[in-house]
Amino acid sequence: FLSCLHNLKAQDLQNGQFFSVPVLINPAFAGEMEFDCKEMKSNLRGSMLSRRQWGSSFNSDAFVLELFRKKSRLGFALQFQHQRISGNRLSNTSGGFALSHRLNLGNEWHLASGLQFNMVQQGSGFSGLRFTDQFNDKGFTGQATADNLPA
Repeated sequence: FLSCLHNLKAQDLQNGQFFSVPVLINPAFAGEMEFDCKEMKSNLRGSMLSRRQWGSSFNSDAFVLELFRKKSRLGFALQFQHQRISGNRLSNTSGGFALSHRLNLGNEWHLASGLQFNMVQQGSGFSGLRFTDQFNDKGFTGQATADNLPA
């Protein structure tokens, strides 16, 4: 099965401090909290990230809300991410949820598995693109392209 995926490529939201929202790295981390929730009245965690790269030409924002149910050993996460590249010309917006299950193996060891479901919308601003028919020997003409572009 994996041999047919040798040309698979992807780009995910990159965060320098992955431990701040681990569910963005792996859905098995949904609801995983490093502190004991016995003393707390809530097993809920919310996280917001914002990252600006390369002189603000690449912007990433994320919001994650996580919940862990200790009795059922299930973790839930709602996540929303938005990326903008080159002044809003290219964008990637996704939202979805993750579900994790934690199996206790004893002596503070556990095995976690997870599933993630996301909806993704990608956009591009065609207004800033320039095509070959918009150039002549003197450079850019400023005329509209004859190419049929989506609305």
